[in-house]
Amino acid sequence: MSAGRYYDTSVLSLAQAERSMVTLGGKVLKTPKDLLRTQPGLKRG
Repeated sequence: MSAGRYYDTSVLSLAQAERSMVTLGGKVLKTPKDLLRTQPGLKRG
């Protein structure tokens, strides 16, 4: 697995799961990975 693929599947998926929320109606709201890529602690190094 390439470093870019690992970053997309593992790191961003974990961050997305940690930041997800469930609405009162039961819908799961996730932060899009494109937006997570721009976060200071989640940029590729």
